[in-house]
Amino acid sequence: MKHNTKIALLSIAGMALSAGNALAAGNASSTDIVGNLGMFSTLAGTIMTYAKYIAFFMAIMSLFALWATGRLAEVGHKVSKAIDSKEGIKNWLVESVLVIVAFIVLFSFVIPTINTYIP
Repeated sequence: MKHNTKIALLSIAGMALSAGNALAAGNASSTDIVGNLGMFSTLAGTIMTYAKYIAFFMAIMSLFALWATGRLAEVGHKVSKAIDSKEGIKNWLVESVLVIVAFIVLFSFVIPTINTYIP
């Protein structure tokens, strides 16, 4: 059951992350999202820009930490820790796909809908 759920999630994520959706999400700039904040819009846009880069950097660092832990466990002949690390990497990948899908939905549908109600 768990394997079928993972396959279904990855299939849905594959459809959601198609080229058309990626281009549509890429067209929503930070000024479209924070444009209604008045004098704070420039500050919020800058914060959003840096937050994207920091989040990407932290995701890469966490993946590297999981990989390094697994490699150290293999070198130390700790089989259970190596298996746990490989399972952690698989779970990390599934969670990262879900987060990307959530951000696409948030920035493509939810925030523009909310912005239509703000005068």
